[in-house]
Amino acid sequence: WLIESFFKSIKHDFGLKEARLRTPDALKLWLFLSCLAYCLATLKRCLSASTLTLSAAAQTLLEQLTDVVILHLLIDIERFANSLQKPLKLSFG
Repeated sequence: WLIESFFKSIKHDFGLKEARLRTPDALKLWLFLSCLAYCLATLKRCLSASTLTLSAAAQTLLEQLTDVVILHLLIDIERFANSLQKPLKLSFG
């Protein structure tokens, strides 16, 4: 029954049922990414001090990874600006 639970979770919690994939390679990639997300959320759930649902663990990971992605984008923007040898002004707000 564990495998049934796994596929149900991937379909409903990780969006596999909404995927409109047209090629076998796209399906393999989406399945790999869904499995990776499931494994990371399960690991987060096991390591957390509180009792998280799998969906809550996935949401927490998403929020944490979003900060990392934004940081990397800002670093890339700064590198790009330095390569132009012009100041690049960013405005937030």
